[in-house]
Amino acid sequence: MKRLYVPVLLALAAAISAASPGSADTYYVPDDFVTIQAALDAAANGDEIIVRDGTHAGTDLTFAGKALTLRSENGPSACIIEGAESGWVFRFGNESSDSILDGFTITHGPAGGIVCMSYSSLAITNCIVTGNGGEMAGFGGGIYCSYSDPTITNCVITDNSLGAFGDGGGIMCWSASPTIANCVISGNSVGYMGAGGGIHCYYYSSPVITNCTITGNSATDNGGGGGIYSMNSTPVITNCTISGNSSHFAGGGLHFEGAAGLETLINCIVWGNETALDVGNEIYIGTYGHVLTVGSTDVRDRLGFDDVYVDPLAILNWLEGNINADPLFVGAGDFHLTAGSPCVDSGAAAAIDDDIDGDPRPRGAGFDMGSDEFYEVSMRLVPDADEASRGGSLGYDVTVTNHTDVVQTFEYWTMVRLPNGSMYPPSGALFGPHTVNLPPFASGSAHLSHAIPVIAPLGMYTYNAYIGPNPPLPTNERHFDFEVAP
Repeated sequence: MKRLYVPVLLALAAAISAASPGSADTYYVPDDFVTIQAALDAAANGDEIIVRDGTHAGTDLTFAGKALTLRSENGPSACIIEGAESGWVFRFGNESSDSILDGFTITHGPAGGIVCMSYSSLAITNCIVTGNGGEMAGFGGGIYCSYSDPTITNCVITDNSLGAFGDGGGIMCWSASPTIANCVISGNSVGYMGAGGGIHCYYYSSPVITNCTITGNSATDNGGGGGIYSMNSTPVITNCTISGNSSHFAGGGLHFEGAAGLETLINCIVWGNETALDVGNEIYIGTYGHVLTVGSTDVRDRLGFDDVYVDPLAILNWLEGNINADPLFVGAGDFHLTAGSPCVDSGAAAAIDDDIDGDPRPRGAGFDMGSDEFYEVSMRLVPDADEASRGGSLGYDVTVTNHTDVVQTFEYWTMVRLPNGSMYPPSGALFGPHTVNLPPFASGSAHLSHAIPVIAPLGMYTYNAYIGPNPPLPTNERHFDFEVAP
């Protein structure tokens, strides 16, 4: 570990007034309440509950419609909520968008991980939802949305399963309109006659699915729609990578059915999906006058294979910009694009600020297809916590990855935005510039920390990290916010 201290920050901090604290209460589990549900029951609208590291029990945990923030102290790898013999781990209903579930591993819920019902529109972010469901579970092994529109971002939904006739191994949408963005949905499954190994959209659902990697999901044993299954629904799927999914019956990657279907598939990659019966390996469009619009998308369509199947009563609206070319993924489960990929700069303009890694879009001449915007070197920052104290320290992990087949040499440096909006230091760098050499397709990680001056102003800071030449301009940048509290 490198410990970095900036003496000049002391003088600058003394000149900045402290931010006034908020009025909401903050509770800790197990410090203030032994169980999570006890804390949820006691909290009022606007309160925050922080759960310490460890494994905590959870069965049908509920906010009871209150606008609360429930978050882990140090992220999902350190804080696990484990289900019991029955029920979901979390059960939501009537929550607003001011309700937040942030930073947990949610596992071993026999009925599923999370259920959102009765018009719940909470935010679910930075969670790992894994190992939920089972043979007796029916809908949504990972997350079940019914008449609700939650926002699900930066989550990993993996290895959840359902038994016979189960729908939506990863996510089930029933008359629901969730926003699903920057998520990895992988390794989920449904059993006999089940549909939607990754995501199932049913009964006039209209999810917006953006910047997601949907891979390794399955609907076996007479099931359909390995990656996504849509029945009488209108999903909008943008900049997603759908690869390596499988089904028995039809639609290894995507399966569309129903009269209400008016789906759009834009800037996506649908490649390398399979069916046992070779019926629409990549895309299956069923009956009842179904309409699917596909634009600026890379779809595998091999001569002699039934990769794209369109029923005579269905309509495939094939726009300009679609291609049929190997996307040149990094490989071995890594769906980042490599240099020379035909998907780079080939997408249509879209109102998307970043990709699944948080890298800014677009880069270069245009948007890339799929969930990844190609960068020679990507960067990820994971802070130890989102709060630091005067006299304490701010720590974080930084990981940089070379997505090319040649050595990449670049500089890494950082700056911080203070509560008054000014950048420190005004010139130069808080840390670095430090030269990094990365071999082809290699990653490098480090844990860095900064001392927080005892007279640092209270308030919100933004920590900014850059890679590239310094000066003149970075080729990539990432940031995270943290608060200096008393």
